[in-house]
Amino acid sequence: MVDGVETAGAAKKAELEPGDIIVAFAGSPVSGGDDIHSLLTADRIGISTPLKVLRQLELLTLEVVPQEGQS
Repeated sequence: MVDGVETAGAAKKAELEPGDIIVAFAGSPVSGGDDIHSLLTADRIGISTPLKVLRQLELLTLEVVPQEGQS
């Protein structure tokens, strides 16, 4: 679950909101924070990547562009 979103970070640009539940990153299922960290590799930096989130009762597909030093 997204706890917070930095004002100028990649999550904010992707329109993630606190309370969103990330269910997939780059087509791979996510069951927790460790999954995100293992999928967020250096080769994804600067590349638009699909992110599926559950917001309330709606499944959304957002595009996130990972930045250096952020996850």
